[in-house]
Amino acid sequence: MNFKSIIAATCASLAVVTFNANAAFLPAPVGSTVSGSLDVVDSNGIHIGAVPVDFYPTTGDFGFMYLGTPGVGYNSTFYEIEGIYDFIFDSDPFAPSTPVSMTVGVDQLGMRTFIDWSGNTYDILTVWDVTILGNSTTLMAIDLEGDGIRGFLMPNGPFAGFNFIMDATIVTPIPASVWLFGSGLIGLIGLARRKA
Repeated sequence: MNFKSIIAATCASLAVVTFNANAAFLPAPVGSTVSGSLDVVDSNGIHIGAVPVDFYPTTGDFGFMYLGTPGVGYNSTFYEIEGIYDFIFDSDPFAPSTPVSMTVGVDQLGMRTFIDWSGNTYDILTVWDVTILGNSTTLMAIDLEGDGIRGFLMPNGPFAGFNFIMDATIVTPIPASVWLFGSGLIGLIGLARRKA
């Protein structure tokens, strides 16, 4: 099952889907494991340091501990239909409202989320390239503005000019029936070779 079919099954093929707090942040089949990381990179490409993301926290959509301070993402909205999405960022009370946009292409997934961290609220966009290999789906943040650094260049707030990067991997367990079918098929191939 690919990520688009997971999204489609979970969200009934809506163009824009918002997940409520305390729900699984990334829709994934039952029994799947979701892991990922969050990083902030300055304009010189220097990473402040990647940290793990908790995709099933007790509050919000996802949680993390960055530079010793807990943070939480909430009101995350996914964009799975190809297109250009425009927003007005006004989460920083000390900066003017900023128009921003993201383009979601083929085999990509977009997200807008809000992050509370260290007494500040950040308005964040992410577009992921979605790659499926076997039972693993990888979401890798793209360079959203073309500045040569993956992720979203934050336009305002304390991290203005820094890129926000979040990547994720969803591993779906292979059903036992597939293993049973595969081992039976291998046995039949071995039997056919013996007779030949």
